[in-house]
Amino acid sequence: MKLSTTKGLRGALTAVAAIAVAVPAFLAATPASAETIKIGLREFPAGRGNPFQGCVCSPAVFVWSATYEQLSRVGLDGRAVPELAASWENINPTTWRIKLKPGIKFSNGEPMNAQAVKSTFDFLATDRGKTFSQSKTLGVFLASTEIVDDLTVDVKTPKPDPLLPKLVSSQSIIPTKAWADMSVEGFTNNPIGSGPYIVKWSDAGSQATATPYVGSRLGRKSVDRVEFVVLEEAPARTQALLSGQVDVNISLGPDEHAAVEAAGLKIFSAPSTRTMGLSLITHRSGAPVTGPLADIRVRQALNYAVDKQSIIDNIFSGSGKPASQVAVPTAFGYNKSIQPYAYDPDKAKKLLAEAGYADGFELEVRAITTSADFRFSYEAAIQDLTRIGIKATLVSQQFSGAGGWLEHWIKGDWPYQAFGFGNDLTGHLDVGLSFARHTSCTKPAPYYCNQDEMALIDSGYTEFDVNKREKIWQEALKINAENAPIIFLIEFNESMGYNPRIKNFHNVNLWVPYNELEVGS
Repeated sequence: MKLSTTKGLRGALTAVAAIAVAVPAFLAATPASAETIKIGLREFPAGRGNPFQGCVCSPAVFVWSATYEQLSRVGLDGRAVPELAASWENINPTTWRIKLKPGIKFSNGEPMNAQAVKSTFDFLATDRGKTFSQSKTLGVFLASTEIVDDLTVDVKTPKPDPLLPKLVSSQSIIPTKAWADMSVEGFTNNPIGSGPYIVKWSDAGSQATATPYVGSRLGRKSVDRVEFVVLEEAPARTQALLSGQVDVNISLGPDEHAAVEAAGLKIFSAPSTRTMGLSLITHRSGAPVTGPLADIRVRQALNYAVDKQSIIDNIFSGSGKPASQVAVPTAFGYNKSIQPYAYDPDKAKKLLAEAGYADGFELEVRAITTSADFRFSYEAAIQDLTRIGIKATLVSQQFSGAGGWLEHWIKGDWPYQAFGFGNDLTGHLDVGLSFARHTSCTKPAPYYCNQDEMALIDSGYTEFDVNKREKIWQEALKINAENAPIIFLIEFNESMGYNPRIKNFHNVNLWVPYNELEVGS
């Protein structure tokens, strides 16, 4: 779908709720029941139940929150809180001692203990573990894990790391023997965790179902079955919600709100833990790129070229703010003094001319477009870029699979010039981890690496004084924003639509506490 004006985008998105949209036959034939809730997803986790492929963020978090637990979780205030851990203590600059909660068992009966934590973390350092994304997200920040006693581990880091309690929130802990017996192949469709439900995928991986784990420490309310169904297109998800074929649409666009509310359905909305943007590839396969994106003037020009307020007004119904940095306002270290790039196409053209690109250049952008508001926003940005002479194109891509975004994210080989991403702070809400995992040389296989930024960033990684670290991140964000590694688009709210028969529906940084949900009339 290619639209010529941003105003047309809003009209198209508004219209989807008013038309019939085809949904899969298996879904249409099985409306939600009193005992079951159905969750409409954009896509499944990249490795389905494999806890080492993908992180506890979108899209995996929507399924994994039913079955997996981690040592910690990050709350709405950006602080790490214990989950499977009972406490943690930094006993020397490179060692964190983590004590575990007693009496917890996985759904197969194995104990959740120090050996389970060690086995989970140790796998990240194996040859096979290194092929999965979590080896880059967490594994590179771990040196070793040592058992102190049955409920205590010492996690050693390569250098002093004040962020470890947040880092470990990204890795689900799994049972030692089951993983040794089943490995990736077994966990892909039949994961084993300590959470409130047991999730199983169909053999083909097209459907997933969660049933209660009665031994979970978390217990549950009245939901005795959760069915997860993938509806890639936003209109299909919304139509399924409106017709009662799903109880929850996990990703609701702003212009779908009116139709959902008019139908007597509910909306849960909260500030996103993600920023929307187009990440510019200035580092590929371990080396700096040459050409236009290597020039800061070009990257700044691309930022001046995009009318972010128009995207907010015409696609997000006026809700949101222009993004200014690789962080969200709720993240630790956010710098509220940084102003977003103004919409100034004349300045953009001047910078391009100064850099030697007055006639523009080719720019292929690939993006995951299963969310309509994201797709329309990317299209609007592409249209603005073409107006200053950039020969920009937008190509849809999948999150996972051969040639998908995740494959290139891990390898860093990027066969195009930019991708739709921005930054994802889900699960940690910390500027330091935004740099470590996304927008600096620290990211394994980086797409952006500016050595001039690294002295300051590295000092933040090892600073245990919270106030000093916050100031470091704020200064680092200012420098990074000036270097324009991303076409910053918008800060926005994320919304989920749901049937009011589901009581106490909410999420915490996209984590849905399924055990707290109740089914009413």
